Amino acid sequence: MKNSIKLTLMAAFAGLALAAVTANANTITLGNVTTVPNGGGSDWTYSYAFANSSLTIGDFFTINDFGLATVVAAPVGPAPFWTFSQALTGPNSLPATDNATVLNVTFTWTGATTPVPDGVFTFTLHSALGIFPQIHDYTSLDQSFSNGLDSKAIGPVNGPNTTPDGGSAVALLGIALAGIEGARRVFRARKP
Repeated sequence: MKNSIKLTLMAAFAGLALAAVTANANTITLGNVTTVPNGGGSDWTYSYAFANSSLTIGDFFTINDFGLATVVAAPVGPAPFWTFSQALTGPNSLPATDNATVLNVTFTWTGATTPVPDGVFTFTLHSALGIFPQIHDYTSLDQSFSNGLDSKAIGPVNGPNTTPDGGSAVALLGIALAGIEGARRVFRARKP
């Protein structure tokens, strides 16, 4: 009994140690900074952070289902070797949610293999949609500076609301028109 408790505790501590090493391995993570109205749409400024990272050609970060976008301020860190693209699918890492009918935003590393100092950088995208946010998945791929292995991250990030409202606007319009028609009938009935 004592040996099984010792083995269980040792396994638990080994698991915690492995989780601590994995959590600090490396990653590109995205986060929101600001959203502001601009030109009938909105500008979305994101931060992206590196931890124990190295970049090789083809590494990327993608915001799934952002919709049509233009770059207001491109990513500049660690150097200006990021290429912007949009596609309906990929690149992404399952199990990220990716609607094949809404454009993704991807920045792909095109520079030489380079270690990246830990730090936080920003980029800004413009959307023709308003500032009302919707949660999107982001995915990223870079290399661990320590061991050179691929590191993928998936997480939630806010972006423009690209989901149709499901007809609530049409329903409200119908109610308003019915009310106007009712008022018109009352007004006509009172006329001499």
